[in-house]
Amino acid sequence: MIGLTTALALADRGAEVMLTEAGHTGQEASWAGAGILFPIYPWRYSTRVQTLAQRGRVLYPALAERVLAESGIDPGYIRSGLRLFDDHETASRWCREHHEPAETVSGAAGGGLLLPAVAQIRNPRLCAGLKALLIGLGVTVREACRVTGLDEQHDGVTAVTAGGERIAAGTVIVCAGAWSRRLLPALPIRPVKGQMLLLEDEPGRWPHILLEDGRYLVPRADGRLLIGSTVEDIGFDQGTDAKAMQKLREHFARRFPRLLELPEQGRWAGLRPASDDEQPIIGPLSGSQRIYANTGHFRNGLTMAPAAAEALLETMG
Repeated sequence: MIGLTTALALADRGAEVMLTEAGHTGQEASWAGAGILFPIYPWRYSTRVQTLAQRGRVLYPALAERVLAESGIDPGYIRSGLRLFDDHETASRWCREHHEPAETVSGAAGGGLLLPAVAQIRNPRLCAGLKALLIGLGVTVREACRVTGLDEQHDGVTAVTAGGERIAAGTVIVCAGAWSRRLLPALPIRPVKGQMLLLEDEPGRWPHILLEDGRYLVPRADGRLLIGSTVEDIGFDQGTDAKAMQKLREHFARRFPRLLELPEQGRWAGLRPASDDEQPIIGPLSGSQRIYANTGHFRNGLTMAPAAAEALLETMG
């Protein structure tokens, strides 16, 4: 998502853009995430992260409409609201200070705070739509094109691919997520794994996103339920394990026993790009005038993506 929205912002500015992708566009953390367009507990993040996330939320409705209009792919943007089961006092204060609509709700599953303006999006569809949109704008999208090194000269940068090809560019922007450090070793970026569980239920049974104790349940319009996520600082391991899946299912089953009966449709893991201080790294590489980074967004890359692209362009003048 970060690479796609950055390419879009550059193309809209009139730049000639080539997007290189080591595998297939939108298949790593951007595909694996739950599509919640709201930080998990925004009050726990820095002002900078909150500002980028809030700006991203403002930009998403128009971005979703544009993706649908120009690619024909519906990214599934809906305001489903988020029901929070913990941090009520802090959350209520944050909502008042940030003019976020909120209301107290009750029910058999326990009380909670409902944030009705929180939206979600089908992130795999969004990535596919953005790719099609970019191609339509004349952006060159090269998949299975892994860049292994960057060579900066006074008049540009040469990217060297795994096949030995050398691609010349005036400017290079590294948006490689958890893998960014392999291209720019000075960046304090590491992978943090998150495991996800997909269940199937009847459409309409779950009206809101649920959030408690760092875990979330995201209902899709077609009845599918995403439950996540673990936070594991264990390197580039993308495997899943039965114990983690069981814990994810059981967490919300304490309030909603029905979850124990629902059939599993899938499980997977993604690698979030975390910086040492949990701040995104957006701007020129230290000591460079032609190599930039847009990475380190940790758990909020999807939400911040369009705003992070804006912020990057501001650093480029």
